[in-house]
Amino acid sequence: MIRQSTRGPVKNSAALMLVAVCVLGLIAADKLLGFLARRGLIGNTMGAVIIWAFVIAMFWFVLKRYCLASVYELDGVKLVFSRIYFRRPRPEEVVFLREAVYFGDADKCRHAVTSTRRFTSDRSGYAVQALVYRRENKYCRILFNPNEEICARLREKLK
Repeated sequence: MIRQSTRGPVKNSAALMLVAVCVLGLIAADKLLGFLARRGLIGNTMGAVIIWAFVIAMFWFVLKRYCLASVYELDGVKLVFSRIYFRRPRPEEVVFLREAVYFGDADKCRHAVTSTRRFTSDRSGYAVQALVYRRENKYCRILFNPNEEICARLREKLK
């Protein structure tokens, strides 16, 4: 069985820097919006809405960039896609290799794809590949970042 995770280690210095940037960004946004509210350029309610939107956007960025990860597990007959939100992987999709019809560059696929699921990572050093499979007379596509070993095995199976 081949197992690959898109989660990489975050250095302690980078984690501390991330926390410091988030806190300083929130303080700066609060000061700026308070200044604009005192000058009468925006209302207090609008300032509160903007600060909450900023906090949610910052949370989403940190969650997506540093906390979410995908795990790919390939054995002889299936490829399992799981997500790790903070600790434990949760299986999301299982693709049997007999259902797969295409593996390779996402732009070169000639099948009429009806749905796409993404298990990619911005921090991964591998290129985004597409796996197209046929299930219930529909072609579905999964975009993911497999390493060389998974790519070689999938190309071998789909010859």
